[in-house]
Amino acid sequence: QQVLTYTVENTGTATLTLNGTPASTAASNVSVDSISAPGTSSLAASASTTFTVAYTPTAAGAFSFELDVDSDDADEGTYDLTISGTATQAPGFSQAIAPGTILADGTATVTFTIDNSANATAATALDFSNTLPAGVEVAATPNGSTTCTGGTLTASGSGSTISYTGGTVSAGASCTVQADVTAATDGSYSNTSGDLTSSLGNSGTSSASLTVASPEIDLQRPAATSLADGGSDAQGSVAVGVQQVLTYTVENTGTATLTL
Repeated sequence: QQVLTYTVENTGTATLTLNGTPASTAASNVSVDSISAPGTSSLAASASTTFTVAYTPTAAGAFSFELDVDSDDADEGTYDLTISGTATQAPGFSQAIAPGTILADGTATVTFTIDNSANATAATALDFSNTLPAGVEVAATPNGSTTCTGGTLTASGSGSTISYTGGTVSAGASCTVQADVTAATDGSYSNTSGDLTSSLGNSGTSSASLTVASPEIDLQRPAATSLADGGSDAQGSVAVGVQQVLTYTVENTGTATLTL
């Protein structure tokens, strides 16, 4: 909410009488929340009084409203004023991880989107930092990139932080910041960044999840008796000319589908 204080001065030589509380009309993209009554309705020559107007823009973009002050002024009985401006809001801030599920030691791309499409003003001094959850790190080859203007992206291979500072997103536009990440252990990881701040305010945090799921083959004979990879399955003494039939069990002990 914005609050404006106006002063009414009688620059004439006779008493000026104000007729009630000023009124607003023709509001566009704005809510006129309140208008206070002047401190006094009768102003002697050279005297003055004040009143306040409180308003709240409805959405980002141009806004305006008319303010009418009625009095017994002979040639300005209704004093008209147009209040106008451009409202802004902090850019939207979101993130996505793709693919959302990877194998252990695989890579996924974290993309942060800064959405300034609602504003007619550029957002400058973009700044955020994201400390990755335990078990997730920046990939050895980070492939860090941004479509924002200027700024510094930091994403060091095998590091735990992705950060961006000093950039700009144009009016009515969006831009992205991205880098690759990896994880060695199966599980579900929730990634929440720090706040995105800019010249247009605080956009808050962004969040996304990464799942690491891998298949794991286990060969058994008999069932439930695992045979080590690279090991042996000793048969002992087997009669010549007598066919032997062995039954092996293949079990997937991992967390993702195993394809043979």
